[in-house]
Amino acid sequence: MARYAGHRLPDGPHGFGARGGARAACREGAPGARSAYARTRARRDTWRRAPAAWLCLCSLALLTGACTGASAETDAGRIDPRIQKIMDKPVYRHGQFGLLVVDPVSGRTVTSLNPERLFVPGSTTKLFTVSTAWDVFGGDHRITTPVYAQGQVHGDTLDGGLVLVGSGDLTMGGRTKPDGTLDYRPVDHTYADALPGHATLTPENPLAGLDSLAEQVRARGIRHVTGDVSVDDRLFATDPDLTTNPTPIIINDNLIDILSTPTKPGRKAAFTWRPQTARNSVSYDVRTVPAGKPTAITATTGADGVIKVTGTLAADAEPWLVTAPITAPARSPAPPSSRPWNARASPWTPR
Repeated sequence: MARYAGHRLPDGPHGFGARGGARAACREGAPGARSAYARTRARRDTWRRAPAAWLCLCSLALLTGACTGASAETDAGRIDPRIQKIMDKPVYRHGQFGLLVVDPVSGRTVTSLNPERLFVPGSTTKLFTVSTAWDVFGGDHRITTPVYAQGQVHGDTLDGGLVLVGSGDLTMGGRTKPDGTLDYRPVDHTYADALPGHATLTPENPLAGLDSLAEQVRARGIRHVTGDVSVDDRLFATDPDLTTNPTPIIINDNLIDILSTPTKPGRKAAFTWRPQTARNSVSYDVRTVPAGKPTAITATTGADGVIKVTGTLAADAEPWLVTAPITAPARSPAPPSSRPWNARASPWTPR
């Protein structure tokens, strides 16, 4: 009935949740450098004919992953100077690097560095899956999320329900820029808890995909739904052992963002939160303290969906971001101006 055509794969070096060190290393490559997870469609056939994609997995103190990439071919046993320049930086003086480039057709080792050592690649493991998807689907591929009507339409009313089928879109339009590529920040909101005080938000509407679907339903003449509006999340089974577990339906990385701004010492700080849903509410008690005093803010979600945000915020602090996870993404509702997507209450009115 309605279909949301998601973003195209970005031309820039965007890695979903990629570690900052990996992104920095890739950005520092020479002009024309090509990472395994960021290639334009125009280079796709050339990449297929190349002996192998440059892929460098390194471990800083065997704990953190990073990657570097280069487009030029090298002789066996010789490291591309652009890669060597990055590895020689003082910031990596305590790090260990490992690199192995193999021709996928002949099996010949193109170049290597410490191939016999064991490393923990960390989040750079995603380079294999993302680069495979890029090569198979191409840079212009769109993930489509359909919505189906169940029931009969009478006038502008659907006597039945709507079903959104989660199809694996990682952003559902929540990061899509006007040019169709994805927006990220140097310290993304997914790292708000790991790097307190440094994470920032992208300006895009995290509910853009849901809004687009609602507009398409309305454009088909349906303004009221008497039944349930639900999410079918059976595309694939999730793995409870994964700390960053992808799900068939993902809205705002399955996070609620709470952004605090200092006011005057002794007063409650100002705050905003997104995406605002009918399923969640915020109980906020963060106090502004004098400049130079410690800032510490925590957010916890109760079984009732109330997010309790407490702590202190220094008067001279920048806006401070904390996040609360959405533990059951398929039951995450639409904006408060409409009924929740899985609500038993009815009717639901598309905006």
